[in-house]
Amino acid sequence: MQADRRRAFAVLLVRRLAGALWLLTSAAVAQTPYTPADERQALSAASPLRGLAATGAASASTPSAAESAEQALRLAQQALELGRARADPRWFGVAEAALQSWESVPTPPPAIQRLRAVLRQRRHDFAGALADLDALLLADPDDSQARLVRAVIHAVQGRPQQSQADCLRLIGASSLLLATTCLANARGLLGQAVPMLAALEGQLQSPAGLDAGAEERRWALTVAAELAVRLQRPAQASRYYAEALALASRAQVEDVYLQASWADFQLAQGEAARVERGLRRTRSDLTLLRLAIAERRLAEAGQLAFQSRWQAHAEELEARFQLARQRGESGHGREEALLALALRDDPLQALRHSERNWQLQREPADARLLLESAIAAGRPDAAEPVRAWLRSTGLEDLALRRLAGLEAP
Repeated sequence: MQADRRRAFAVLLVRRLAGALWLLTSAAVAQTPYTPADERQALSAASPLRGLAATGAASASTPSAAESAEQALRLAQQALELGRARADPRWFGVAEAALQSWESVPTPPPAIQRLRAVLRQRRHDFAGALADLDALLLADPDDSQARLVRAVIHAVQGRPQQSQADCLRLIGASSLLLATTCLANARGLLGQAVPMLAALEGQLQSPAGLDAGAEERRWALTVAAELAVRLQRPAQASRYYAEALALASRAQVEDVYLQASWADFQLAQGEAARVERGLRRTRSDLTLLRLAIAERRLAEAGQLAFQSRWQAHAEELEARFQLARQRGESGHGREEALLALALRDDPLQALRHSERNWQLQREPADARLLLESAIAAGRPDAAEPVRAWLRSTGLEDLALRRLAGLEAP
């Protein structure tokens, strides 16, 4: 019974993570909880959540009462789901407000600490998130939810060996598709992209994989697509992206990470028009940035109607990032570097942002950005940390290794 419950918890976590990766790499929320200014415009949820957004904090009085913890958890989970479904970071601020009275409590109830870790990693407080997750796993090594979140954080921060160790512990404690996706995400950074893509494709086509929940399957498809991109298998990547996007569309969920990943792939294929069509109603920083890049390419190809659009979007993004800095946020390095490089033709500024970002996140996209910025700035040696990382991991990203001047592993 306990094992079944843990498996169910692990699958439910994927629903909360919305694919895990985009929670870790999308724009961070404010350090202090944000409450939507217009309740009528922002809210369509149940009355308890309206009350939370109106007051900016959970109505519970003290963090010691079990009833208080249950209410805070329920409200935070509701806000997290809304933020995920609408790609609206304000809701993550509402979720933080629900847990505000627990922020300084070293050992809150496990469910509170687990959700607090998710919210901390969302604002790129990886150290705080890992402290919570380490404490949870010390108390209960079989906590599948904490282990999955920690595995993803390790992968995002360029520690695939530690990520792999956590993923292995999910075998038998979660669905096989979930455990395989976790392992593919980790081992795909360790020179095992070919066998892990094959294993992941096998699970996706298995009866259990075909019957898996939409969000669990969407994460698996996204990881498979990115492995295929690194292995230069565009037809395979296109198929995975198409299915993942269709799943998100049917669920009416705006999976920001998936959209940005798909857009990067399409831009690399020279499909700026397709990106513009797919993202023209976008709202998030990640996707608006890709839209602006696509619009600029279309303008430079002679479609002058896009000239004013990409410039307006670039200015909007700069204003957003400026506000984020004023709020004390620190998780926009990747986006600011890409904006400087692709929209402002300022490689030195891009290099500064990408070097700062590399200290926080070390995924293939971060490696590429640092390499491109360093080369464009005439300082290729500044990307030596990326080359060292590629050598140590054996990452099978063929285009990235060529850019770095390294042979295929």
